[in-house]
Amino acid sequence: MSDDPNQPKSQDIFAFSVTKKDAEIERLSSQLTEESDRRKEERFGWICALLALVNYLLLKDVGNFFTPLVVIVFELIALLVLARRSGLEYVELIISRLIGSVTGRLNGDK
Repeated sequence: MSDDPNQPKSQDIFAFSVTKKDAEIERLSSQLTEESDRRKEERFGWICALLALVNYLLLKDVGNFFTPLVVIVFELIALLVLARRSGLEYVELIISRLIGSVTGRLNGDK
């Protein structure tokens, strides 16, 4: 019988020990997930900033109030879909509550 600490003992066939390599793989995997989440959040922020700029440039000379409101509601729905596909749960929750409050006011609810 070998004294290798990485090999399970004969009576404990499902046991294993975590090696330095396994710990490093787990750490790197965690870092990759965090970086991916940060990039998704940054990408969503840039899309929102660009959308705000485009809205300003295109809707600044509109004479009525209804057209920008309808455009904003449709954009909020598009942002909700984008947030859901990007995995940004907290943004999805905020936007869905905002859409609910806007549509509730349009229906006469308070």
